Amino acid sequence: MNIRHTTTATLAVTALLGGGALAGCGTSPEDTAHSDGKAVGKAMAQLSNATNAQELTSGVTAVRNAVSDVSDDVSSRVRGQVDAQRDSLNSVVGNLRTAITSDNATAQSNARVELQSDIQDLRSRAQSFSKTNDSVTNSFWDGVKDGFDDAQ
Repeated sequence: MNIRHTTTATLAVTALLGGGALAGCGTSPEDTAHSDGKAVGKAMAQLSNATNAQELTSGVTAVRNAVSDVSDDVSSRVRGQVDAQRDSLNSVVGNLRTAITSDNATAQSNARVELQSDIQDLRSRAQSFSKTNDSVTNSFWDGVKDGFDDAQ
């Protein structure tokens, strides 16, 4: 084999190996899960920070959109855990609605206290859900915590 053939063969192998390495540099399932979770966490923070009925409606829409945008693979892995959060999230919305719309100062104050408790409950569950044997599930819930914390 002469030097020209050796160089050509070397370049061909390098191109194949380089192309294969680049093909492997996509977004991992864990990265997708973290991004999806972060979007959900940011939407939850938006909801919890609402100060009027319009912001409440916008926050509910943001949460719904973020949840519906979760990729199918991630969604199938965390569906049961998200369902477990649904009652707490509904409680958040109800308490927030009372805190924003009530004419009674005591009712508003009590609703705000309940709201903060509900939000902490949601966040605590997200933290506990992030300690499973499934790296995609863990990444999703870590993303929820990160998104929520970043938006606060």
